[in-house]
Amino acid sequence: MANEKVLNQVSEVVKSFPHSRDHTLWRARSIEQIIQDKSSTGCTDDALLFKHFASFVRIPVVYVETVEKSWLERLGTRNPFPIEGHVFCDATLGCDIVVPVDPRHGKTEIIEGYYIRDPKGARVKYEVLGKGPDYTQIHLREGDNFEESATRLITEKNIMQAVYKVFKKK
Repeated sequence: MANEKVLNQVSEVVKSFPHSRDHTLWRARSIEQIIQDKSSTGCTDDALLFKHFASFVRIPVVYVETVEKSWLERLGTRNPFPIEGHVFCDATLGCDIVVPVDPRHGKTEIIEGYYIRDPKGARVKYEVLGKGPDYTQIHLREGDNFEESATRLITEKNIMQAVYKVFKKK
């Protein structure tokens, strides 16, 4: 698909921004500041860059905040920090085709859900905590409703599992 090639080209532009190790910049800069500094602090900035550059080729993009599924399953059993999360983007191609994208690595190989490959090549599953224009709109900053959002996701998941078990018995 031609638009998928465009998504991968946008990812190449994002890749041209080196990662900064200055953690004081994490979620502290606007897209204009990220571009001016010519550096990214990681997946949050990468998603903002991807969304910005995709807008030039008229591809609508939504910021998608996720956490590793295994991290969610361990929540409550140990200290939740560091957060084992990742930021993806949902790019809309055509009128209704939504493609999950890892902003730095291009179109994902995903059929359903959000995955990336770990250094050993294994697929790591991620659960969506929120979608929106950027991180400030979905209230998932460390210390700002993060645990509340993660707890809500776990509660919803547990309710769905309970409903499934009831219907499975019938």
